[in-house]
Amino acid sequence: MITLLCFAASFIIIPSFRKSSKKWEIKATFEILVDSKYSEILERIQFFFGTGKIYKIGIKAYYRVTKISDLTNIIIPHFKSFPLLSTKISSFILWSKAVELLKEGAHKTPNGFMEILGIYAAIGRGISDKVKSHFPNLLPSILPEYKIKDVEIEPWWLSGYLTIYCHFQLAVLVEGWKLEMYYKLRHTFSFSRDISELNI
Repeated sequence: MITLLCFAASFIIIPSFRKSSKKWEIKATFEILVDSKYSEILERIQFFFGTGKIYKIGIKAYYRVTKISDLTNIIIPHFKSFPLLSTKISSFILWSKAVELLKEGAHKTPNGFMEILGIYAAIGRGISDKVKSHFPNLLPSILPEYKIKDVEIEPWWLSGYLTIYCHFQLAVLVEGWKLEMYYKLRHTFSFSRDISELNI
C-alpha cells in the first residue's frame, strides 16, 4: 500500500558547489511532494518508514529522507521488495547505484564523482545550467529499459497509479439555437502519461 502512495516520489541526486571550500559536493535524496492539504498522507508515510522529515513551504508539503544509512537500509530495500510498476523504476535503479557509490565514498574520487554526476544527469530534470557550465562534457548515464511485467494489474495498484495522474472534469455546455437552447453536462475521466508507459 505504501508503494502506491509513493507514485509521486522522486529519487534525486543534488550536486552543489560550496564557495567556502571551492569544491563540488553531491548528495542523494528521496522526496515526495504533495499539496499541503494532503500532508496527512506524508505523515503516514513518515510513520511507516520511521525516518525522514516533513517540510511545508507555502501550499506544498515535502517528505524527505537524506541520510545515506536510511536510504540504504530502509528506502531502497522497500522498493526492491515492493517495486514501482512504472517507468520511474528506471530512475530508481540508477539512483540506488548512486546511493551505493556515496555509501562507499566513491564521490571523493574524481571518477566516482563523475559517475554519480552522470546518474544525476540521466534522472529527474536533467543537467542544470550551473552544472553544465562547470562540466560541459558531462554525459548522462543510460537509463535501464523499462518493460511492464506480464502480471495482472491489481485494483489497489491501479488506484494508486490513478491517484497521481487522473483527472475528473465536469463541464456545462450550451447547445441548441435561440429559444431552443439548453444546457448539457459533460463528465470526463482522463489521465495522460509518457508514451513509454503506453502498455500500462
